[in-house]
Amino acid sequence: PLEHSIYYSGELYPVMRGDSLFLSEGVRKAAAAHRNKTSPQTTTAAAGGGGRGGSGPGSAAAARPTGRGEAQGPNRGGGGGRGHRSGSADNFRRQLQGGGGNSNAAAAAERGQMLELIALLRKRDLLPAAIFTFSKKRCDAAADACSGLDMTTAAEKHTVHVFVQQVLSRLREGDRELPQILRLCDMMRRGVAIHHAGLLPIMKETVEMLFCQGYIKVLFCTETFAMGVNAPTRTVVFHGLRKHDGRGFRTLLPGEYTQMAGRAGRRGLDPVGVVIIAAWEEPPGEGELKQLLQGKGLSLSSQFRLTYSMILNMLRVEDLKVEDMLRRSFAEFHAQRAQPGKSGALAAGQARLAEYRSHPWPACIRGCDKQQLVEYCQLSQRIEDITTELQDALMGSRAVHSLLQPGRVVLLQHPASALSELAVVLGSPDTLDQMLAAAESVKGIGGFGGGTKKGIGGSSGSSSGSSVTGSGVGPERLLWFLVLHQPGPLDPPAADASAG
Repeated sequence: PLEHSIYYSGELYPVMRGDSLFLSEGVRKAAAAHRNKTSPQTTTAAAGGGGRGGSGPGSAAAARPTGRGEAQGPNRGGGGGRGHRSGSADNFRRQLQGGGGNSNAAAAAERGQMLELIALLRKRDLLPAAIFTFSKKRCDAAADACSGLDMTTAAEKHTVHVFVQQVLSRLREGDRELPQILRLCDMMRRGVAIHHAGLLPIMKETVEMLFCQGYIKVLFCTETFAMGVNAPTRTVVFHGLRKHDGRGFRTLLPGEYTQMAGRAGRRGLDPVGVVIIAAWEEPPGEGELKQLLQGKGLSLSSQFRLTYSMILNMLRVEDLKVEDMLRRSFAEFHAQRAQPGKSGALAAGQARLAEYRSHPWPACIRGCDKQQLVEYCQLSQRIEDITTELQDALMGSRAVHSLLQPGRVVLLQHPASALSELAVVLGSPDTLDQMLAAAESVKGIGGFGGGTKKGIGGSSGSSSGSSVTGSGVGPERLLWFLVLHQPGPLDPPAADASAG
């Protein structure tokens, strides 16, 4: 099972446990924390400086080191008291997105924000962690912000060094001194690494192997790490919920989120997998989170089609049969998977049909027997088929089209009840706005519905009165009709609901 949480302003707010238990209280708490942080009172107190907080831009405490690798005051995101302490998150996000600003302040903001998040994970024993960032540049920048982070013991450093040297021995002497290799080796000795498409293949494989063995405590990676790499971890952190898909920025789809979040939790080691959504500026809304966490992923459908040329080519190969090809297709996999349920439904239907057949034929008020009723149904179906054929032939005639002028009264067949109803031809859709405006001014008309492209005889009505219906009368012609429809028991439920 997974536990999903929002990370905002140094705290974790659980929003979902298991597969379906959504915790709205966690979302509300995160939103309340954001309101308290951005409220005018908090901002005024933070800008007031070194009064009671004693950490304003001009105070001595602002310049005094804190022992955590960064100084208070301007280097922590613009100065202020404790109310502005996590404001470095905004600067950190802007810096990773290529924003401007003072370089020293931005570097301190990066270091402070990342160390704050990783320190929280380390304190709660939530390492190793895979932090998904949706940009190679942002991934490298976030890893560089942790240049002073060291999370491995002396024994782990030795093991990583020996393993990396064995891997690099396969390269030429000059290739071992590449800047990317030297930079990544230094990171891995400290328990930090990156994984994206810009790495050399041998270094990507090295990172994956060390991460699976537990020597990499924090891994900054892109979405490709969740595709085809079996590397579970204790915690998964989402640096953001928006990505660039080649055309523009968009929110993650539920299937993409599930794919990456599924890396959280190691079988036999972790009771639950922890998934954290980092909110640097503002926590996501409840509706957005529900759609992301509980939405259904995209279903895959097979596009396999058996053609004549494919059959002829397979007949030329003795070891391959057409039946074997069909059994190996993705479509057949879905068919076999759904077979038990369909077989059960078929058996239930056959049992119900046998039960009906075992009962005696009920008495008819007209005195007709079963054979006469069957013949009547067959004749009715034949009449309907002939009517459809005749209708298609008439609608292909120019003479019939010339008769369908505005104002002509016709009989229109209702698609649900198959009953004919009076209708008036209103004309083509180019005059729809004028017709609707005129119709709304007429009193006593029950309602007007939108037109839909249907075959002639299709209609949509309201509970009483009249309705406007669009019907196709040709390959490129669409007419509007005013139909006098009376509701009846044969109307579909959707029509009754819309009428009510």
